[in-house]
Amino acid sequence: MSSSGREKHRSVFQISALFWVCCLIAGCLHTSQPSKPFAAPPPCPPDRTAELERHNAALEEALASGKETRSNLEQDISKLELQVLGYEALVKDLRRRSDIQQKRLDAAIIEVVRAKSKLRSLESKAEAATTLAEAEIAVKTLKKRGVSANEVALREISTADQMLSMSVNEFKAQNYGGALYLANQAKGQVRTVLDRLDKKAEITTAEGESLFAQPLNLKVIKDDCNLREGPGLQYKIVGKLNKDEEVVGFSFKKSWVRVETNAGQSGWIFQSLVGAR
Repeated sequence: MSSSGREKHRSVFQISALFWVCCLIAGCLHTSQPSKPFAAPPPCPPDRTAELERHNAALEEALASGKETRSNLEQDISKLELQVLGYEALVKDLRRRSDIQQKRLDAAIIEVVRAKSKLRSLESKAEAATTLAEAEIAVKTLKKRGVSANEVALREISTADQMLSMSVNEFKAQNYGGALYLANQAKGQVRTVLDRLDKKAEITTAEGESLFAQPLNLKVIKDDCNLREGPGLQYKIVGKLNKDEEVVGFSFKKSWVRVETNAGQSGWIFQSLVGAR
């Protein structure tokens, strides 16, 4: 068979095969079952419809009632806002009045303070004048007593006199508080010196005993120290002194010191048993 004959025979075969395929597809489509139509929802039962209508009516009634309630609330809010404005205005007025009253009260307090200050100033002036006069008398008395005093006492008398002069100057400058303070300081200085002079006058010195230039503030530096009646081991023990106990020394004889305790007991103690405080 020639090549043209083979090509013709192949074309006929392809056409026959295509024909039979189409017939087979058509048969399949013809034998397939048709699809079912969309099913409609069942009708609502009559009793359910009535219930929904009643429910809808209730909702509409509730909505209407809610609108009315809202309207009433809005009116109440408006009234309350007006009342708040009224209260705010009242509070502002009360604050204004309170501020006025407070200013008046502050002014009254200031006047009272000024009045008391004036009275206190007069009282301070009188008190300062009285204390100043007492200090002048005390300093004059001290100067008479201190004619034969030692150098230390003379310096203390000079200090008291200086404080008195400063007090007079402050009084003249109308600083009555300062004048009162300085006058009291001068009086205290005078009392200290007079007490020391009186104490020395009371002491009867023994042979070989020397008074200190001024009483010494001492303390015991050992435990269980003997306080004796005189400056020597042969004298009777009149008391016991403990470590750090404070005493005042007035005189000395050789290695012994005449002292007096804070309780007022007098006696002699060995020099190495006491030291400065």
